[in-house]
Amino acid sequence: MTNTVRKITALFTAFVMAAAILVFIPPVNASAAKLIDYSISYSGKYVKLRLIPQSSSDTIYYTTNNTKPTKSSAVYKKQLAAAAKTTIRAIEYNKNGRSVASIKITITPRAQKPVITETVKNGKLMLTLRSASSGAVIYYTTDGTAPTKNSRKYTGAIEYTRGMTLKARAYVSGLNSSAVCTYSLSDSEWAAATGNDVSGDSIFNDPSASEETKEVVRLLNEERAKRGLAPLVMDPMLDKAASLRAKEVAGHFAHTRPDGSNNFTVLDEMNIDYGYAGENIAGGQTSASAVMSSWMKSTGHRGNILSDNFNKVGIGHYVSGGTDYWVQVFSD
Repeated sequence: MTNTVRKITALFTAFVMAAAILVFIPPVNASAAKLIDYSISYSGKYVKLRLIPQSSSDTIYYTTNNTKPTKSSAVYKKQLAAAAKTTIRAIEYNKNGRSVASIKITITPRAQKPVITETVKNGKLMLTLRSASSGAVIYYTTDGTAPTKNSRKYTGAIEYTRGMTLKARAYVSGLNSSAVCTYSLSDSEWAAATGNDVSGDSIFNDPSASEETKEVVRLLNEERAKRGLAPLVMDPMLDKAASLRAKEVAGHFAHTRPDGSNNFTVLDEMNIDYGYAGENIAGGQTSASAVMSSWMKSTGHRGNILSDNFNKVGIGHYVSGGTDYWVQVFSD
């Protein structure tokens, strides 16, 4: 090779930790030692509460105005439904007239899930979002991650591009956030919807590639398209190199190989010609969208993904001991 070899590498490890908080609500009646068991479900604009007695012979009395329930209160017979934030207090008596359990719980309906309307104009698929809840504000993502109030705020029709996974959630003051709506099309569905021809598409040149690794390439090219960069082609030989590296990374998380040699020796072993090469590795992410999100948040990884020195990419994905390992190998 007469070209100077430029080797760009980046190292990334991600760990996710979650914590749960248990809130204990004291009984209504101090003589009632246990909490009444319950379940909550949602239906349209209603939140529903089902109280579960300890025995079928027990009787539950309840109020919905935050007052203390007595045997003169309403008898619970079927699940309670509320369209607004409601505090329910209940007490359970056994057949001997002894209070055995109680509960005080506030149930809050959630905003209604956004509905997506499609419109096609000049080969572009435009998506409009709307929630039936009054005063709803919608936030969305296009990379398959769950939307939050830190996501993009919906202000008008969104153009759906190939490979995009749109997710949206509605928020309303005083209500719980809505369920997430998801919109994603395969290439053939996108072509049918827009009338665009993808029969000559050569982005995915590896027929043996998994949908998961293809999704990494779709998301990668989506990021490049946002910045006016040409898409990278999925190369079968680079896929093989990346797959081998993913297995190696599972046991030796580094840009050196298990024998101590440079990571790019895998390209030489497979007789892959290159002038520029790069590698991204990651461990712990369980989906294509998660690993791409992690890489895009890292300067070094993002630099490889958005480099104009590269034309081709290979993706490796390997699971070992319940942990996902990912590798991107780039070349010109």
